[in-house]
Amino acid sequence: MAGRRKIPNFHDLPKEVLGEILSKAASNSIEDYARAKATCKAFRDASQLYPVLKNVSLANIVPVPWLKNLGDLFREGLILYFTHEDTHVGLEYLKLAADVGHEAAKYSFGIMVLLFGDFYFPKGLEVLDSIGQEYHANPTKVIWSCRYKAAEVLSYT
Repeated sequence: MAGRRKIPNFHDLPKEVLGEILSKAASNSIEDYARAKATCKAFRDASQLYPVLKNVSLANIVPVPWLKNLGDLFREGLILYFTHEDTHVGLEYLKLAADVGHEAAKYSFGIMVLLFGDFYFPKGLEVLDSIGQEYHANPTKVIWSCRYKAAEVLSYT
């Protein structure tokens, strides 16, 4: 009777091949990469290969600034909207900060929403009208201050 044949498994594959498999998973999503990496020690070891890490897709990862800091929410919203071309998330961040009372976020969000056209125009006007009302400030001075803050954030990006 012949000896028993060994059934091949992942541990028998070279790290480069395991790395290629992980690389394909990583290019799909970071979740797939993490799940594949967690399946066995061979994948975990292969996950440290540079080509694998280079292909990790971060497309579905949305940076969320601390909600306690409205300035960070405002800043991240402007940066996402203007530099990373992620207008939806950028507007969401600006809206969150505006809803809580951040004046510069109100101004930026209001102006951007006005530019979207007829359906959004009333919402933009509503947000812009609320600038400075909380502390009875001169709206013109508040608007110039908001413009300055927005320009300052965008000048560093």
